[in-house]
Amino acid sequence: MMSTTIRPVATVLLAYAALTCTAYLGSQGYLSVWLPLLGAAIDWLLPAELVRHSLGLVQHGAERQILLSVVTTVPIHVAGKTAPVGTEIHSATLQAYALHHVAIILAVAAAWPVRSLGLRLRVLACAVLSILFSTLLDIPFVLVGLLRELWLQMLEPAKLATDPLVVYYTFLHRGGRLGLAVVAAVVAATVATPALPARSDP
Repeated sequence: MMSTTIRPVATVLLAYAALTCTAYLGSQGYLSVWLPLLGAAIDWLLPAELVRHSLGLVQHGAERQILLSVVTTVPIHVAGKTAPVGTEIHSATLQAYALHHVAIILAVAAAWPVRSLGLRLRVLACAVLSILFSTLLDIPFVLVGLLRELWLQMLEPAKLATDPLVVYYTFLHRGGRLGLAVVAAVVAATVATPALPARSDP
């Protein structure tokens, strides 16, 4: 009983460690592939007052970041001052947050109990789709949510507590992104694995 419990836990931990190292070493290539898709999601989320100027991977001190730059399409009037159209605003998130989706989801897929190689491949295929959805539900919402929060702080602070995008961004930023990756991993593995037949009584 103990070995059947320890084995999947050990597999998850070892796979997570190996995948985390691999993802970190190959982060620039991996995330570069993501940028067009992340950019498209960001363009869809941005309000009409902002338009994307650039999206890229940067090194900021010891941190590797995904940096979003937007420009305003309307003048901003704050505290008696006016920022003209074209004012540039930035938001950023750590590249590691995008990398942990692939590490967590594939680690769970590697440890998920299956009865054949075919099922293992199905679990891994669903895990890849899960990485796609969970990453898109994280990084674009965090980058745009931070901008939305800054915008409301300047212009309509009363809406901060109820704005859906800000509320979701806050949830992700305070640990929800980890839960998102775990839930996505379990859902993918569950969907890919058919239910075991019910045991009949003798």
